[in-house]
Amino acid sequence: VLDEAMKSTVPATSSSLAHISEEKLAQISKMNEMPRPHGARRAAMLKDHPEINSLRGTEPWSMPLILLCVGMQMAMAVVVPQYGWLVSALAVYLCGAVLTHAMWVMVHEATHNLVCENPVINRLWGCIADIPHLVPGFTLFRFYHLIHHNEMNVVATDPDMPTQWEADMVGNSSIMKALWLQMFFLCALIRSATYTFKVPSSYEWKWVAVNYAIVLTPNVLLFYFFGWKPMVYLFFSNITSIGLHPLGARWVQEHYPILPYQATYSYYGAANWIMFNVGAH
Repeated sequence: VLDEAMKSTVPATSSSLAHISEEKLAQISKMNEMPRPHGARRAAMLKDHPEINSLRGTEPWSMPLILLCVGMQMAMAVVVPQYGWLVSALAVYLCGAVLTHAMWVMVHEATHNLVCENPVINRLWGCIADIPHLVPGFTLFRFYHLIHHNEMNVVATDPDMPTQWEADMVGNSSIMKALWLQMFFLCALIRSATYTFKVPSSYEWKWVAVNYAIVLTPNVLLFYFFGWKPMVYLFFSNITSIGLHPLGARWVQEHYPILPYQATYSYYGAANWIMFNVGAH
């Protein structure tokens, strides 16, 4: 899975852990020594359910579904704001966030080369699925997400783990946890900007440029012909889809341990119908 884009690395900066107490560093060291969860879970699941192997591989239906969802969301961005702010807010939460979340799932599938067999074509489909997100994110998401799989739950090297400043800010407050989830997009952005364990190669930055061209071209045209209201609709659809929303809650369900030694959890409910079965990922 780790390709040419993963080869440019630099050591993690010591400053990322410099302000942490010795007791906390000891806890981190102990946690880093725990077994990686993916391998053991995969082996156990395949032992009990070998039929899962038949479900692995690419899904050609992903391509027309990406076009359908992107087209629907961009059309709604034009039409919905004409009906006022109340209708727009309801549409963002009930429909816009759902379509945008679905495209985040397709960004994830393209990251793992599951849209089609060709890795380059997967990247292009990932960029197309990224269009409704308004701010191009596929290429860097892909880069950091593959590191996440390789460094899962290792403090200071897993880019999906909340940083110490996030933990200090949130603490045990329910209100702060809800605010953190709503502002997840911003926390993840800051986390990626300060991550130094591995950095993108020049090849990866070329794909960032491609990503920007594919995402910004239709959005600039949308702004030119229809003004700023479609941009507001797309922006709030995006931050809601990965924030304080039933579908956005999967970021917690998937990635944050509650029981010891199991870092991810599956979801088997009806919402899988509108998020392409990512609950089982």
